[in-house]
Amino acid sequence: MTRITTFTIVALLGSAASDSVAQSRPEPPLRLADSSVARILAQRPNGVPSSVVSDVLRQRTGPQPRAKRDELADSVVARAIRSDAAGDVLSALTVAGMAGDDARHGTPEPRALDWLIRIHRESLNQEMRQGALLAMPLVINRGRALPYLIEVATARNDSTSPVALYWLMDMATGGGYPVSAGEQREALAALRRMWDEGRVSNGLAVVYLREFAWGQRWPKPRS
Repeated sequence: MTRITTFTIVALLGSAASDSVAQSRPEPPLRLADSSVARILAQRPNGVPSSVVSDVLRQRTGPQPRAKRDELADSVVARAIRSDAAGDVLSALTVAGMAGDDARHGTPEPRALDWLIRIHRESLNQEMRQGALLAMPLVINRGRALPYLIEVATARNDSTSPVALYWLMDMATGGGYPVSAGEQREALAALRRMWDEGRVSNGLAVVYLREFAWGQRWPKPRS
């Protein structure tokens, strides 16, 4: 089975993800984070200034009003949904929601997962949708993604189903992105239902689930 690693995630999110993490350590040379949302977004009319966006959402340079953070997040999510400038937005939102030493300084934004889910749900760009799914395990409160991952994994005609199924298997086995014991059991139970009831239809996702079921020694489902 193809392994999805942090390196793979960063590569698929685009070079902007690397740039955003790299720029997250020193203080930005311009204090754009203290500017209005309109001025921040004007820096990149066809994308977003990802490091500044993550600075504001993480409140890395100091407290930011909730209204400003809401306006900025809504604006960059809408820009991602209606355009192809996915890399900048996804990297900014991912860094904004990273926990611990992954993003350095500031406070992880607990709503980052909700923004990624919205991008995946509403965007028509398949690469953008895949990038949003790939980013979900990197942010805090990742366990809340479980119901949505189940929905995507069992969806018909969704090319990102294999990615959702992969993260469910990662949760079920306590892989590289830990969740609670309860969430781990829930993910495993969901996978077992998918296997027993034949609820996965995407070809690659079926292969992933079959390999996982064999590893768990689950009996073949009845025809």
